[in-house]
This record gives sequence, structure tokens and C-alpha cells, in this order.
Amino acid sequence: MALVADAPVLLGPTADQYGSLIAWVGEHPTSRLLDLGAGSGIDSPYGARLRTVADTITGIDPEEAVLSNPHLDDALQVTAEEFAAGGRVEPFDTATACYVVEHLREPLAFMSAARSVVRPGGSLFLLTPNRHHYFGLSAAIAARLHIQRPLLRLFRSDDDYHHAIAYRANTLRRLGRLAETAGFERLETRMIELPNIFFPYFAPNLRFLPSAYSRLVHRLGWTSLAGTILVRLS
Repeated sequence: MALVADAPVLLGPTADQYGSLIAWVGEHPTSRLLDLGAGSGIDSPYGARLRTVADTITGIDPEEAVLSNPHLDDALQVTAEEFAAGGRVEPFDTATACYVVEHLREPLAFMSAARSVVRPGGSLFLLTPNRHHYFGLSAAIAARLHIQRPLLRLFRSDDDYHHAIAYRANTLRRLGRLAETAGFERLETRMIELPNIFFPYFAPNLRFLPSAYSRLVHRLGWTSLAGTILVRLS
């Protein structure tokens, strides 16, 4: 069956990425939720808030830190592919993956695994940077030139904040193709352009630049050029 892709919607200029995710998840009854790439949960801007929209939360991550995540009812150090291949997984109502797919070398394998563990009619929510935005484009070029980590050290003191990026699933067209191949039937998109997300990468006296860009996006309706992609796959 061909994927049905709704026209992307640009959320308002004050829309918060995590708040928008939680609100959207909350629109769909969720007893069991799977957080893909849950991480340690330390200083998580959304981990605790998932509690407000789900009865039980299982989190998986290939890194050991997930085992100490305080927001989870169950935690496993495992990849999505390994989790799905483990067999006898009771289907989840909802799965979330926040800032995960931009790091994947094999995004189709990840999305196919996610599809297999979400019940029919359930949802997979993805939150990820838009490669067509100035930040996504710059990050992709820096990664290609192998200068991403030195550049990040100029702007951030938390050197472990970023994992290597691949940007193989970071345009709406690419996400649609992957979703269809993975077996999803519908793609809904909400785009977010909030300048303060990108402030840490600008010197204080240059933060007017992302603010000016954001105003242009909202004023001119440049939906496809917004900084953050939030999608629901079902």
C-alpha cells in the first residue's frame, strides 16, 4: 500500500519541540510506550513528561547509561534491531525517537524494527533536525569534512553531547520513502522553527541571526526550511 503523506504543517513561532511532541503523543491513547534511544535520562527535557501521556515506558539504547534512566519502567541496553529480533515482544501503542535518526547509518533497518514492535494503528514519533535548514546543512557538511567535533568544541563545553551524525533520514522526502518501505501507511508532519534551539551555536552578539531567520520562515511560510522535523508514522 502506498504511503499517504499529509501536507506538512508549520507550528507557531513559540512552539516548543518537546512540548509539541508530548502534546501530539497525548492525542493518541497510549498504555505502553517504547522510547527508542532513551539514553540516561539525565537532564532530559522530555523523559519525565512522557509519564503524563503513557502508563508504562520501556526504554532501549545501545549505551549502558540507559540502565540508570530514572524515567523508565523497564530499560534494556540493546539496539532497535536487536530488540525487534528478540521475538515475543508485546506490541507497543506508541514509540518515540528523539534526535536519533540523524545518527543512523542504516535508518531503514531502524524504522523497520520500530514498525514491527508497534501495534497496527499505533504510532512512531520521530523528532530530528531538518537537513534543508541552515543548521542541518552546516552539520552535514561538517560531518562530511570530518570537522564536526573540533567545531563543536568551539561552541559547547560538553564534548560528549553529540554522537556522530549521518543525516540519511533528514528530509521529508527521504523520511517518506523510508517509512513506506518499512511498511507504514501514513506520514503526518509538524515543522518547528524556534531560534533558541540554535543559540548555543552562535556567539551572543550573533544570536540575532537565527532569530531573523526564524521570523522570515514564519512570515513567508517557508515550511520546508524550518529547523526541526516532527513526524507521526502510523
